[in-house]
Amino acid sequence: FEIDCDRYLTYKIDETVYDIEYRLEGSEDVTINVIQYKTNDDGGSSLVSFSDEDEVHKYTSEIYKLKQRNTYILVYATGGSSSSTLKAQIIKNAELAKEYTRTGTELGIELGLP
Repeated sequence: FEIDCDRYLTYKIDETVYDIEYRLEGSEDVTINVIQYKTNDDGGSSLVSFSDEDEVHKYTSEIYKLKQRNTYILVYATGGSSSSTLKAQIIKNAELAKEYTRTGTELGIELGLP
């Protein structure tokens, strides 16, 4: 009994390197506390933290050269009310690749590309 695996496996891993940028935008009453995101394909990342006094509710990273599978951002923020919003975006080659919006007072977001 033999199975031709190549016949059934059509998924290919994308090894292309893209220009990746991370963007965050919160409502005026949102405070971004911690951001961590991938900066290279060797496991490098950037960790950015802000105090509550900084009152940061928007953030845009530099542009990094990354393979799609290594693209990832993690954000912790707080909102002033249950209607506070935080939007996280991954921009790939100057186009929106993925977006997620969270609403509430505890605004944690994990976002990556497949």
